[in-house]
Amino acid sequence: MANINKLFTLILPALLLVAGCASLSSSIGLRAKPNLRVGIVSDVHIRNEPGFDEFFLKALRWFDAKKVDAVVIPGDLTDDAMNMQLDHFTRCWNEVFANNRRSDGAPVEPVFVTGNHDDEGAYYIIHSCDGLAPAKIAALANGRHSPDQVAAAISNAIARARNAVSLNVPSVKAGPTLAALSDFEGRFRAAGTNLAAIAALAGVAGQIQTNACNLFFSETFVTNLPAVWPRLFGEEYASFFHKRVKGYDFIGVNWDFVGWSGEIKGLDDYLASQALPVDRPFFYIQHAHPKGTCHGDKVWGQDNGSSTNVLSKYPNAIALSGHSHTTIADERAIWQGAFTSIGCGSLYYLGMVPGGEIAQPPKGEGRHGLLLDLFDDHVVVERRDFFHDEELAPKWDFPATYAPDAVRPYSFAWRAAHCGVPEFPRKAAITLSPTSPKSFASGRLCPMDVSFPLARDGRNGGRLAEFEVRVECEGTNGPALVKTKRVLPPNSFWARHRWGETVTTRLAVRDLPAGRPFRIAVRPANAFGVLGQPLFSAYVRPGAASTKKEK
Repeated sequence: MANINKLFTLILPALLLVAGCASLSSSIGLRAKPNLRVGIVSDVHIRNEPGFDEFFLKALRWFDAKKVDAVVIPGDLTDDAMNMQLDHFTRCWNEVFANNRRSDGAPVEPVFVTGNHDDEGAYYIIHSCDGLAPAKIAALANGRHSPDQVAAAISNAIARARNAVSLNVPSVKAGPTLAALSDFEGRFRAAGTNLAAIAALAGVAGQIQTNACNLFFSETFVTNLPAVWPRLFGEEYASFFHKRVKGYDFIGVNWDFVGWSGEIKGLDDYLASQALPVDRPFFYIQHAHPKGTCHGDKVWGQDNGSSTNVLSKYPNAIALSGHSHTTIADERAIWQGAFTSIGCGSLYYLGMVPGGEIAQPPKGEGRHGLLLDLFDDHVVVERRDFFHDEELAPKWDFPATYAPDAVRPYSFAWRAAHCGVPEFPRKAAITLSPTSPKSFASGRLCPMDVSFPLARDGRNGGRLAEFEVRVECEGTNGPALVKTKRVLPPNSFWARHRWGETVTTRLAVRDLPAGRPFRIAVRPANAFGVLGQPLFSAYVRPGAASTKKEK
């Protein structure tokens, strides 16, 4: 049996490629019930605004319907580390999983670690009162701003401070500061357009700012986690913790032990002391990405490499992390090397892979999570878009354990070598549209819109990830490169059917060669930098007719 298992782990990567790197489920028996099912969301950032908990509750209810055995949250449970926010977070959990039980009565284990917002969030929320700073009030009253601008700025500062205090500080404690804000607002209104009278209120505003900030620091739970955590979650708080769910191990590391240095001191000794299994996976959860793993080496939000060094001794480790908010539609969200590392996105707002041109997803419209099924011999991970209530992208499917010489099917190098390349459909063409056709026709450069169709995904998991757009001018030895930019498909943080059919990017005047014919070349690429065949525009030059389009 041992030889059979070893053979399976050696040939599974090839089977994955044949299956299209989407899911091997049907061929190896996914219909069987998993040994363990885990729901995963990261960076909830719960706040107390009405309706803010909508997607957290939606995710928890979906996990309940899927009958998960555990829910993992790799940090940033709250936005500002306020007691009332953590209470809100706990109420949401208990609304769905009261007494850590699913609706069918079966147990569900909370596996939560803290992130930077749970540790230093009070330093973030105090900025809600920045508009009351004496220097800000004095600057507004210096005569360089219109009365409408002054009124709008101070009114907004009052509203923002009032909202933050009233939502995050118990009413009894907040009362005096809220009353002072109302009094300040009345005096400001009475001053009208009298700038001297408004400037005279700077000291009053500054005192309110100081009082409000003191309230926030008095209401942060981070100063009392050893008492707060057991009251809310029924378990002791520790920098490291170890839980076992249905025979599988979960190791968590809280942010207060790591911080921005990213140094996880003592992790090697702690893992060695926990008698972790070698014949099945275990889960390691921290907020920051282990350096040099998921999303590549340029993603924001990595630790200093200390966790990567330690976890490299554990080929059966599956690391789960958040922090960067990077979309899990990115195929690099899963990395395999000496261990497996998965970036878990965000339930609050999404960030994009660095370097590509794309509008950020509107806040609130990128809500990602994962569902992980663990079987005897393999692991299946579903990517979920909670904004649209649909599967986000093809499932990841990989062996549960590995022989020492087995190929890791989700290593970046393996996929770069074996996944297919996206290609444009036949008869695809580039459209060039000067933003000022009259200027361009008269010989002057102007910004140029470049449009082209979406490319088809490559086979074997080589999904379309981005486009390389090149500006090339005529040179003595052939086309010469002028400008290169990376462009991501529109809505690439959503499921493929929501991307539309056309991509448009704008080239600035500085991107175009002056006085020389130029053309545009566009090549589709997968997430691992492998490029498909290019499309070329015709050569164009301001004031001249286009030349014949190249094939």
